[in-house]
Amino acid sequence: MISHENSLRCDNVRYYSHLQWIPDQKLRKAIRKVIQGRSLVLQSDDEDDEANDSQPRVNMTKRGQQDLLDRIEAIPGVQDGMSRLDKSLKDVFSAYFGIQALGAGIEPPAVYHRLLMQLSAEESAIQTANRPALEALRLFVAYPTSVNTSRLVGIPCLYEVLEYHNAKGEGYPEHLLSLCKWMWQWGEGLLKGIIVHQAPSIDESACLTDHNWQKTGCSYTMPQVRYQPQYRYLKHDTRNEPGGRRGAKCSKYYSKYGEQRLTGGIMRLKQWFMTLRAPSNHTA
Repeated sequence: MISHENSLRCDNVRYYSHLQWIPDQKLRKAIRKVIQGRSLVLQSDDEDDEANDSQPRVNMTKRGQQDLLDRIEAIPGVQDGMSRLDKSLKDVFSAYFGIQALGAGIEPPAVYHRLLMQLSAEESAIQTANRPALEALRLFVAYPTSVNTSRLVGIPCLYEVLEYHNAKGEGYPEHLLSLCKWMWQWGEGLLKGIIVHQAPSIDESACLTDHNWQKTGCSYTMPQVRYQPQYRYLKHDTRNEPGGRRGAKCSKYYSKYGEQRLTGGIMRLKQWFMTLRAPSNHTA
């Protein structure tokens, strides 16, 4: 890691856990269990089998039939867990994956499947909705118009659901709007909870010691504003990468910009500069 005596020491910055949309790991797994796999909706062939008192889904193995039964039996527990987190989660889930929806033969749209898969994912919610995306979501919650919907492309799983209802020429369901509000509030809370330092002021004394891009492999068009902060408790920030000299053709030294984490600049190829030629003048 490149450091300087004037580098900011950010010792309060650490890795955080439980940043998912749904903090309960068991609930996340249960949601994915219900919505993944073969459709739980009773098909026409199955209805004919039941009417004739024959075994439904005869082409399935006993293990497959038991899996379907386990998924259906898990639905009430999923609904209870979601309602404890927020009612809108339960309502959106129940609209297409609840027992009543299955009984009514409602086939869940693919966009809702992707939305619930994302909400029950193991990754951080901030990966789904970063700060600009959360700001766009805040605006949509305040004014749920089609124009503001278009600004939610940064949250694809939510944007697709909203566009699904737009394409059908219908308004947004109330439970979906409530879910949008909850996602904004939850995401904002997570983001504010991990910010322990405000953006540092510009350090006018900061100055690059090596401007030779052929050696560092980095080039910045703007002047340096501060030295790279030090994050003592972020192991991936303090650990050097293994390796040696890389990219000999364009004179980049990996040990200079790779192992020491000199990244973020524009990688320029020497050969590209060599191909630049002034335009020739042609006379008529």
